[in-house]
Amino acid sequence: MKRRRKAVKEHWSGVGPLLRAGSKAPSDREREQWYEANTIHLDRIDQFTLLDDTMPAEWIGKRMHESSRGPLLWVPDGFEAYARVFFPYQFHELPEGYDEDPLSKQKDVKIWTESWSTIATRHGKVAHVLMKREAIDLGEESGDALDELDESGMRALTNVLRKHTSTPDETYVLVWEGYGNINQGWEQHPPQVMHPLQRGCYALKGPIDAVGHFPLKIQNWFPADRTWCYGSDTDLYWAFVAGSAELIDELTRTDGLEVLRLEPTDTVTFGYDPVNDPDGKIEIRW
Repeated sequence: MKRRRKAVKEHWSGVGPLLRAGSKAPSDREREQWYEANTIHLDRIDQFTLLDDTMPAEWIGKRMHESSRGPLLWVPDGFEAYARVFFPYQFHELPEGYDEDPLSKQKDVKIWTESWSTIATRHGKVAHVLMKREAIDLGEESGDALDELDESGMRALTNVLRKHTSTPDETYVLVWEGYGNINQGWEQHPPQVMHPLQRGCYALKGPIDAVGHFPLKIQNWFPADRTWCYGSDTDLYWAFVAGSAELIDELTRTDGLEVLRLEPTDTVTFGYDPVNDPDGKIEIRW
């Protein structure tokens, strides 16, 4: 169903063009045009359909646990095996003269990633499934963990997940409604799936190979046959995958990914690393 869009004036709060000091404020019309051009229309994302009926995704919240301090807060219970997917650290090296001429030097910026295990080893720490970034990098790295998989990592993950579903052309993604760059000009607000933390999520349907190009961080992702489920959050530097033992075993052996198997009852939270920081003295870095 194609949605008619209404004026978005009431949704400008926190989303608007940057203005030079002393410049003239844009008119209502100019600001509305800017908003339409610079926010994400969930009902216009290529290869995805924004759901008017969230029934295909309602099962997921019923099988997650608000009291969990680990995987079951982010992915459903009842799967054979679970794993933690670590988003890599990213580093960059600027070429000589970049500060004076950043536009022409942009192509010469060197960017690379490193695994959490590599970081831990460099600092004499133990790489393990419950590690936290502050306890392995000690705040001494020039880079930091990404908040989602990079392009190559997402491609490697997708290639494995595709082999473990019979419905690769029909997968579902849940997206937190709180992202400020989601266009809110709804004539009729789409329904939401509720996360155990009382976060509303929009539900969309699309093929597995299109998810790697989705323009927002995904809260959950699963195929129509429910053979696996991916879960993360806007604040996490990792994700969880629940599925068959065969799937999880393959993920842990996949080049380009750092994946460790864990139990659904394990504790994985900010500030918790029972090996490298058993007393919890290393401060969380936001």
